[in-house]
This record gives sequence, structure tokens and C-alpha cells, in this order.
Amino acid sequence: MVPELLPEEVRAFVTARIDSVPHLEALLLIWDTAPRAWSAGEIARRVYLPEDRSERLLQDLVGHRWIKAAEGGYAFDAGSPDAPMVAHLAEHYRSNLILIAEMIHRKAPSAVLDFARAFALRKDR
Repeated sequence: MVPELLPEEVRAFVTARIDSVPHLEALLLIWDTAPRAWSAGEIARRVYLPEDRSERLLQDLVGHRWIKAAEGGYAFDAGSPDAPMVAHLAEHYRSNLILIAEMIHRKAPSAVLDFARAFALRKDR
């Protein structure tokens, strides 16, 4: 797969929905090992974050409905409406890691994204 050929739907999903590389790494780790449940401590060690930040990251992923609380921690939510896109993203991330990471790093900080999302939700009401 050539990095320049990253599908537009993957680009759009990353741009609109993925807040940071640790979010992406945790999501793909949990997706790839489904149905295994991961604790915040295990995720923290795998994505190199303090455990409290890992817990917040996991809560963000729960908020997106990508993962769910499970016995022993958190597991991928196979019933998520985004499950097919997560699989598609995982397929492309393997061969486009640098491109996707750069896309995420070019985005606004997560606090700005949260504010914009809150405004977008109000606009829909």
C-alpha cells in the first residue's frame, strides 16, 4: 500500500475523530486483541502514558462508543457503528503509520477540538 493512497474516508475519520496518537494506538490495540479486556494500567504501559491519563483516554474511547467497560477493564465494542471503519483504519495504519501520525499531530489541541464538538452538538439541536 502506498502512503499517498490513503483513502479519503480514512483521512476524514482520522481528522474528525482521532484526538491523539495514544488514542489511536490504544484503540487499535484493543481492537486487534478483541475480545480481551485491558486495564488502564496495561494500556498505560503499552502506549507510554501515566495511568491517570490512560484512564481519561479510555473514557474518551468509551465516549466515542468504540470500547466498553468489561470485566477486567475495557474491551472493543464490536457493536459500535464505527467498528468497520476502525478495522479499515487498522489495515491502513500498518503501512501508513507516519502519514497518519502526522495528520493527527497537525490537528488542533484536544481542548480546542472538544470545544468545537460541543458547539457542533448544539448546532444540531
